[in-house]
Parts: sequence; C-alpha cells; structure tokens
Amino acid sequence: MNIKFLKISIALATCVAISSPGAAAVFNNGSFETQDYTGWELSDDTAVTSAGTWGIATNELIAAGATLFDHNDSVFVAQTSTGLPRTYAPSDGDFMSFLLITAAASHTLKQEVVLPNSVTTIFWDMFYENLGVPFFANQQLLVSLRDASNTLHTLFITDSSEPLAVPNMTAFSADVSAFAGQTVSFEVNLNIRNGFFDAGFDNFRTNLEEPENEVPEPGTLALLGIGLAGLGLVRRRRKSF
Repeated sequence: MNIKFLKISIALATCVAISSPGAAAVFNNGSFETQDYTGWELSDDTAVTSAGTWGIATNELIAAGATLFDHNDSVFVAQTSTGLPRTYAPSDGDFMSFLLITAAASHTLKQEVVLPNSVTTIFWDMFYENLGVPFFANQQLLVSLRDASNTLHTLFITDSSEPLAVPNMTAFSADVSAFAGQTVSFEVNLNIRNGFFDAGFDNFRTNLEEPENEVPEPGTLALLGIGLAGLGLVRRRRKSF
C-alpha cells in the first residue's frame, strides 16, 4: 500500500472524527446570544407598557431612571425599580435576559421544546429579588413544563420556604426524565401583584449539552479507530523497512 496515501486517509478520518458535532441544543437561543428573544415568546396580562421590562443585558450596570428597550412591547421604558442600580453579569456568553417589574402584572417567557428520548435534566441560571410582600400565590416566580392548558410539571416555585432574594446568578436544575420524547412548553412565569420584582435568566440547556456528559457517537468512535489502526500499520511498515 502507498504510505503517502495511507497517511492522508488516516488524517482525514481523524479530522472528521474530532470535528463531529455534539448533541443539538434543545433550547433555541438559550443564552440570548442573538441579543434579543429569538426563539422565545413573551407575554403579559396588562396593557400598561411600564408594568414590566423584558430586556437584554451584557456585563453592565443599570441605574435607576435608565431608559431601556422592552422586547415585549417594543418600546423604551424609564426604569423605576427600587432594586436598581444593579450590575448584570451573564453566566454564559456575553448576554442574558432580565425582567424589571414595576406594577401588578403576570409576565411569561416561554418556548416550545422537543425533549429528546435521552434527556434527564434541564439546567438554567437565575437570580431574583422580591421587593414586595412575601411569596404567596399572587406573588411568585414559577418555572414549569406545560401543555396547551395544564401544568405538567413544576420545576421551581417561590413559596413561603424560599428566600425573598437570590441576588446573584445561581445554577438551578430539575429532573424532566418523565417527559423524555415529548414536545412541551417550557415556561417562566412571574405573577407579581404587590411591589417591585427583579429577575435575570441565562444558559437554558439540558444534560445532553453538558460538556462532561458528551459521549462520542458510534460513527465518531469508528473513525477514531480507523485512524489509530492506520497509525499502527504505518509504524509496523516503517519497522519492516
């Protein structure tokens, strides 16, 4: 066999194996790196545009009185939250989502996702600060899986046992293995009826996108095997010469 040809074949097999893509992202724009809410749906139950602002932040300080773009109503809103000034620090990439609530309303961030058969866990990073009354049914943050009309599974909820504030971006996770293989609506709902409430979100993902859980596909392993076997053959032929 031509040694030069064999070397080229080995190099190509190894390059293809190394560059094989990992698991596809379940969430579209899960870290908001498009600098907007592409892939997500925003909604609220009020016609008052100043009741809340869904914004996108990079590493920056937002001061009280700042005029920010609300991606839900597509308007600029002067901020009056008593939680400002606040420094926003994305936990993944350069951008993150935030919500500043200044009046009674319910706000929702959601995305329809197809959970692969091998999914077990959803992860996300979040901070929140309740600047109003203690948590109860009309003053809460809820993360859940839903269908068209019902809550299928509560992933996180601020009840009376939760602190009024988690001021820094913190990692959260929830088991969703019971819904593997299903199409569901992943929703973050903030039902705030008293006082101000600030929250931030970033890095929505599943266990399939976690680096430590990435397992090479069978085709990738086969290509690596071809490359290693070929290297061994080249070495043996050199010795025979």
